[in-house]
Amino acid sequence: MSVLPISPKFHRMRKIGWIGALGFGFLGSFFLTLWLTKPGAPPDTAAERPAADQLAGHAIANASDLIEAAKEAGLHYSSNRMQGLIDSMSRVNEREVKIGGWLADPQADATPLTLLVFLGGKRVAAAQTRGQRPDVTNKLGLAFGAEQNVVFSLSFGCRPGEQAIVVGLGADRQFFPLPLPAPACP
Repeated sequence: MSVLPISPKFHRMRKIGWIGALGFGFLGSFFLTLWLTKPGAPPDTAAERPAADQLAGHAIANASDLIEAAKEAGLHYSSNRMQGLIDSMSRVNEREVKIGGWLADPQADATPLTLLVFLGGKRVAAAQTRGQRPDVTNKLGLAFGAEQNVVFSLSFGCRPGEQAIVVGLGADRQFFPLPLPAPACP
């Protein structure tokens, strides 16, 4: 039995075939990896951001702006749940005013509620409720810790006659405008 000699041309062709197969495998796996790991659409984090941050990103100069911004932020109006009142508004100095009052959610727990103040379309102040008001607790029948965080007080820059928009935010993505129209800055 005789063995036929293998020509050098056959060895070169075989070598080129192996190199081609390896190159194809490498490039194929590279593009397959790119395809499998391609970034998708970025996750919608707007709904995960706190309501206060979402509203602060909007220009709110009047009640219509507030309603539109709240709708875009996925908030609902708390017509029969949250209640509140601005008890006082006084001038601290020629640039600043101070407001005080209460905000309550009878169906909530001890989590503080958030207040935002907008002036001329921009958020100018933010605060959270803290402290008790026995008169409000008795009037609204607050319990389950809701009576612990009712009082608010905050200061912000405001020229005489400017109209502030004050809004309360609850834990269940609700909003409550404290009296609209809010009193003009003294």
